[in-house]
Amino acid sequence: MNNRFFSGLQDVHIQKTILLLVVSLVLIGSSLLIGVGDNFPMIAMLFTGLIIFFFALLRHWQKAAYFVIMAVIFTVILIFVWIFKASLGEDIAMPAGLVSISAILAGIIGAYVFVSKE
Repeated sequence: MNNRFFSGLQDVHIQKTILLLVVSLVLIGSSLLIGVGDNFPMIAMLFTGLIIFFFALLRHWQKAAYFVIMAVIFTVILIFVWIFKASLGEDIAMPAGLVSISAILAGIIGAYVFVSKE
């Protein structure tokens, strides 16, 4: 069996990225499995999982500019959701707002982490 796949996983950056993705998916999955309706600990766990997920998506490239671009894109999405919340309805506007706010926070955290490393 060819070992090139597993040798690519030896990189420390890839290992940390995979670990962050697994942690985020466990947090998101367990909070959705238990239920987030009027349950503050599960809402906090979902929010934390989303922040870690968005951070892990761009972490491998280690560029602050990617995190800034993500924060700007999700800020625009949040503004559009806020403007059109009446026509979208609460069932779409609330999750879209939660995802957008968590992506903006992940963008700010990632930009801070990788600007300070440069």
